[in-house]
Amino acid sequence: MKKYTYIILFALFFYVNTNAQLGPPHQYGQENGRIEQLARVKLIEILKLDEQDMLRFFNRRTTYLDKQRELALKRDEILDRLTVKVKKNEEDKKNEIALKGDLDQIFQLEKQIIDERATYMNSLKDILSEVQLANYILFEIKFKRELRDAVMENRPRGRGRK
Repeated sequence: MKKYTYIILFALFFYVNTNAQLGPPHQYGQENGRIEQLARVKLIEILKLDEQDMLRFFNRRTTYLDKQRELALKRDEILDRLTVKVKKNEEDKKNEIALKGDLDQIFQLEKQIIDERATYMNSLKDILSEVQLANYILFEIKFKRELRDAVMENRPRGRGRK
């Protein structure tokens, strides 16, 4: 009887342990929403704005982030095309004009991304003080760094090693 009890307890432990490791199923893009929520909470703590200014700030920030995502998607599409053309160019030297056009588009999008960021930061001057703006810029840099470090720390290293 003891033998069966141990087997059942072992099987139950194994079942619970594997299910705990699986965790809830993730939907595409759900992680970005959680990261954005975390960023919002931290920004509320750091900036200490009144409710009206906080709403204006997050409204402007959301618009800016949407534009940045849109530009990044366009850039990624061109980079995908460029990847295909570069592979073809290794076989066919006549493709250089098409490569030049895609490179020009990428440079234009990169400039547009930088210009959008400068416009956004300047637009925050009517909501944030100089100190708050500095804290916001520092937060963005630190948050991205921490996020990158967390991702790098949790990724598998090499073949089968963790």
